[in-house]
Amino acid sequence: MILDTAYKISKELYPLKPLYLEVRTWNKRVINCYKKAGFVIEKKLRKTTTIGEGEFYRMIRK
Repeated sequence: MILDTAYKISKELYPLKPLYLEVRTWNKRVINCYKKAGFVIEKKLRKTTTIGEGEFYRMIRK
């Protein structure tokens, strides 16, 4: 899986740092995919994007 490969490379390059990603709160399919890959929701963010404001989850895998 591509997420496992990204995690492995991240740990090789930056062994002391966790891997973060951000996903819109309404994107349940992707959230479930990330959870299966070992990510957990760290916090909820409100961000401005090119299409307006939105709510995001910051997810982390340690």
